[in-house]
Amino acid sequence: MTYCTRELAERGVDAFVREWRKWRRSMYLTISEAAACAGVRPDYLGHIETGRHNAGPTTRAKLDALMKRWDESLRPKRGMERRGRHLRKSRAS
Repeated sequence: MTYCTRELAERGVDAFVREWRKWRRSMYLTISEAAACAGVRPDYLGHIETGRHNAGPTTRAKLDALMKRWDESLRPKRGMERRGRHLRKSRAS
Protein backbone atom coordinates (compact mmCIF):
# COMPACT_ATOMS: atom_id res chain seq x y z
CA MET A 1 0.00 0.00 0.00
CA THR A 2 1.30 3.42 -0.91
CA TYR A 3 0.75 6.28 1.50
CA CYS A 4 0.83 9.97 0.68
CA THR A 5 3.00 12.31 2.74
CA ARG A 6 0.05 13.51 4.83
CA GLU A 7 -0.89 9.93 5.73
CA LEU A 8 2.69 9.14 6.68
CA ALA A 9 2.81 12.21 8.94
CA GLU A 10 -0.43 11.08 10.60
CA ARG A 11 1.05 7.61 11.15
CA GLY A 12 3.96 9.19 13.02
CA VAL A 13 6.68 8.74 10.40
CA ASP A 14 9.38 11.30 11.12
CA ALA A 15 10.55 13.96 8.69
CA PHE A 16 13.84 12.21 7.84
CA VAL A 17 12.08 9.09 6.59
CA ARG A 18 9.58 11.15 4.59
CA GLU A 19 12.45 13.05 2.96
CA TRP A 20 14.27 9.77 2.30
CA ARG A 21 11.15 8.35 0.62
CA LYS A 22 10.75 11.50 -1.47
CA TRP A 23 14.40 11.30 -2.55
CA ARG A 24 14.19 7.58 -3.34
CA ARG A 25 11.13 8.06 -5.49
CA SER A 26 12.69 11.05 -7.30
CA MET A 27 15.63 8.80 -8.20
CA TYR A 28 13.21 6.15 -9.52
CA LEU A 29 14.62 3.54 -7.15
CA THR A 30 12.54 0.68 -5.90
CA ILE A 31 12.73 -0.26 -2.24
CA SER A 32 14.75 -3.34 -3.18
CA GLU A 33 17.26 -1.36 -5.24
CA ALA A 34 17.66 1.29 -2.55
CA ALA A 35 18.03 -1.34 0.17
CA ALA A 36 20.74 -3.11 -1.80
CA CYS A 37 22.64 0.15 -2.30
CA ALA A 38 22.31 1.18 1.35
CA GLY A 39 23.02 -2.24 2.86
CA VAL A 40 19.62 -2.61 4.55
CA ARG A 41 17.10 -5.46 4.26
CA PRO A 42 14.32 -4.58 1.76
CA ASP A 43 11.48 -5.69 4.04
CA TYR A 44 12.89 -3.62 6.92
CA LEU A 45 13.18 -0.56 4.68
CA GLY A 46 9.60 -1.06 3.55
CA HIS A 47 8.46 -1.21 7.17
CA ILE A 48 10.37 1.99 7.95
CA GLU A 49 8.81 3.84 5.01
CA THR A 50 5.28 2.83 5.99
CA GLY A 51 5.76 3.66 9.66
CA ARG A 52 5.64 0.13 11.09
CA HIS A 53 9.21 0.44 12.44
CA ASN A 54 11.33 3.40 13.45
CA ALA A 55 14.69 3.86 11.80
CA GLY A 56 17.55 3.48 14.25
CA PRO A 57 20.68 5.62 14.19
CA THR A 58 22.72 3.13 12.13
CA THR A 59 19.96 2.78 9.53
CA ARG A 60 19.60 6.57 9.34
CA ALA A 61 23.34 6.88 8.83
CA LYS A 62 23.27 4.32 5.99
CA LEU A 63 20.37 6.04 4.25
CA ASP A 64 21.92 9.47 4.69
CA ALA A 65 25.25 8.23 3.32
CA LEU A 66 23.49 6.80 0.27
CA MET A 67 21.73 10.10 -0.42
CA LYS A 68 25.00 12.01 -0.12
CA ARG A 69 27.10 9.71 -2.31
CA TRP A 70 24.51 9.07 -5.02
CA ASP A 71 25.61 10.25 -8.41
CA GLU A 72 23.01 11.49 -10.89
CA SER A 73 24.63 9.38 -13.59
CA LEU A 74 23.55 6.28 -11.65
CA ARG A 75 19.87 7.20 -11.97
CA PRO A 76 18.04 4.42 -13.84
CA LYS A 77 16.96 5.39 -17.32
CA ARG A 78 13.29 5.86 -17.99
CA GLY A 79 11.55 5.63 -21.27
CA MET A 80 11.32 3.16 -24.08
CA GLU A 81 14.57 1.37 -23.26
CA ARG A 82 13.59 0.50 -19.70
CA ARG A 83 10.06 -0.67 -20.46
CA GLY A 84 11.13 -2.96 -23.28
CA ARG A 85 9.30 -1.04 -25.97
CA HIS A 86 12.41 -1.14 -28.14
CA LEU A 87 12.03 -4.93 -28.29
CA ARG A 88 8.70 -4.76 -30.09
CA LYS A 89 8.86 -5.45 -33.79
CA SER A 90 7.64 -2.69 -36.02
CA ARG A 91 4.75 -3.48 -38.31
CA ALA A 92 5.57 -3.92 -41.93
CA SER A 93 3.93 -1.34 -44.13
